[in-house]
Amino acid sequence: MLLYPEGRSSMFTAASNPQKGKQGTKGQKQILDENIATLNFYRNMVFIANGIYLIVMCVISDSFSWQTIVSNQVMGLFSAAAYISSYQFMAYMAKPTYNDSGQILDSGVDLNMEGGIAEHVKDLIILTTGCQLLSLFSNYFWFLWLLVILGSSGSPQIQVLICRRPNLHNPQNGQSDPLDSMAPIRGFWLLWSNILGPWFFQKQQAQPEVDEKKQRKMERRMKRH
Repeated sequence: MLLYPEGRSSMFTAASNPQKGKQGTKGQKQILDENIATLNFYRNMVFIANGIYLIVMCVISDSFSWQTIVSNQVMGLFSAAAYISSYQFMAYMAKPTYNDSGQILDSGVDLNMEGGIAEHVKDLIILTTGCQLLSLFSNYFWFLWLLVILGSSGSPQIQVLICRRPNLHNPQNGQSDPLDSMAPIRGFWLLWSNILGPWFFQKQQAQPEVDEKKQRKMERRMKRH
């Protein structure tokens, strides 16, 4: 799960959560309705992402090598495990309790509560759908899953990407923190420079070295003859 410092909330879920009620004024019925809407939202997100992924894979699978196909199948199994476990965990937390007359005794955990564990579970679903769709362009995008591990390590550089600064909105002057708009850009740059970039360029640099070795072997053979 993506872990955050105390007082911070997820940037992913802040942009994708269904409509929330005012904090401290929610009744049991409102929490129940919002939990149902949240579960439906993330269920549809998973279905749409997998639908797009499967359709595209069926169309372009002939152009893939068997190694790529096997790796896609393996990562697909990990994605399915992440989807199922995350959704079932949220459904378990949000399970309501009724009395004999059908009235709500307990609406379950509020899935839209800021700073709650559900925020991290929702981040995992969003991150997994992003990795799955971006992997259609390159399997290197699966390395975005490392944000789950790096985020739990408490690294401030990674937290810039997956966390939102506290007190982003100042109620006194109604202005947002300008650093908030730069966080995704800085986070992407850190991700590219530390993880994705080296992999891409390392692969490109390895190819000329192989060609040079072949050329030397050919020259040696020509000299012998």
